[in-house]
Amino acid sequence: MRYEYGQFVIDSSTTTILIDNKQVKCDDRIIHLMQLLAQNYPEHCDTQYLLDTLWPKRVVSISSLTRLVSDSRALFRAQGVEQPIIQTLHGRGYRLAHETANLCRLINQPGQTPVQQPQKNSRRMLFVGTVATLAAILTSGVIHLALSSSGTIKTDVATLKIGEPESTTARILWVDDHPENNTEELAYLRRQNIAVYQAVSSEDALTLLAMYQYKVILTDMGRQGDALAGLRLTQQVRQNGISTPIIIYTIMPSAAQKQIALEHGANAVAVDRTTLYQLLNNIIRPDIP
Repeated sequence: MRYEYGQFVIDSSTTTILIDNKQVKCDDRIIHLMQLLAQNYPEHCDTQYLLDTLWPKRVVSISSLTRLVSDSRALFRAQGVEQPIIQTLHGRGYRLAHETANLCRLINQPGQTPVQQPQKNSRRMLFVGTVATLAAILTSGVIHLALSSSGTIKTDVATLKIGEPESTTARILWVDDHPENNTEELAYLRRQNIAVYQAVSSEDALTLLAMYQYKVILTDMGRQGDALAGLRLTQQVRQNGISTPIIIYTIMPSAAQKQIALEHGANAVAVDRTTLYQLLNNIIRPDIP
């Protein structure tokens, strides 16, 4: 099978990946993984199924699969592929990301006439748009996007990426059950052409993390009656193999709290706007003093 996803092509017959018509060296399992995800879309691939298929007759831990998925994402990012590639379905497995599936088409070798995908997969691919829309409807009530140009808040998840201005310089996920407390910070980020996806709970945040990639994750410490919600979310994000920088934005943490935050996987703790802006600038624009 040879699958084309916009700027990159995966050819399972020759076990190669082409990005911008250049062959990229990688673990054969990455190609096999992408093939399995494409063949099963819009269904997900169970964790155990992937372990059994990718490591036949071998006993390996879930961490091996987590590392393979992480390596796959890193491979495409390093080659300039910006759209999400693999979606994590926590506790279940993995699925081809909707953005990548929307670009997918099955093709023959160069110079030959495109062929129809087998009926089972062809029917699956017909549902790409429908599944993405249904997912948007189910989650639209809890997701907000602060647009960098007009400041308009949109609740239609299907247009989240489309709604981002072309001038957007970065995407941030901000988790806080009282987003009204961050109006000045949000206004600053909009002026910097930074798109902010907001979630009011850790559950919503994990949903957004499975849908899109972010430059930074911001989270408060206490949330919805849980004084350690920020720490728990940070720990869960790291356990899911997500390496996105995490900043905990909270009021007057003790030295012990800061140390615990770092031990749980946070990159930094900010207590005021000045510190927050400096940390964000260092991550998003490291080349600017």
